[in-house]
Amino acid sequence: MGLESGMQIVRNLRSLGDFDAKEFREGVTLEETLQIAWMMVAERAKNLQTRWQITPTPPLKANPHALVQVWMNLIVNAAQINKEGCEMTITLTKNGRTVAVIFENTGEKLPKGVDIFESGVSQRKGGRGIGLYLCKEIVEAHKGKILARSGKKSGAVFEVRLPVA
Repeated sequence: MGLESGMQIVRNLRSLGDFDAKEFREGVTLEETLQIAWMMVAERAKNLQTRWQITPTPPLKANPHALVQVWMNLIVNAAQINKEGCEMTITLTKNGRTVAVIFENTGEKLPKGVDIFESGVSQRKGGRGIGLYLCKEIVEAHKGKILARSGKKSGAVFEVRLPVA
């Protein structure tokens, strides 16, 4: 029942057009999408001590609403998994023809041997496993990649790589 209702949510979100290339705009700045996402989730992420390492990056052709959704999911997931709090560093950099947005926290490590981007997989008790699946779908619609790994000592690292047009 949970997985079926989760997939219905995914279908409903897709019907809004967020995954469609016709919704892409020129001149989208990642700095702005990150600021919007933070403003929308700051109250729910009070337990995160957040540091920003922002390097100016070129504007992209992207769907800003969809990218805001990705950033919101990654921030809120960290806050929900690490209820006691942790530090989160959000880094924005450019490397060649790619920009990277990295969310690194000092909380819980990722589960070993589990594809956390698969629909229905959740690390959170009561979670439906939709958020990270949607992040992957959105990033791939932007011809990008999303990667996740456990931190060296603790925590999780999520890296979104998007091509520069």
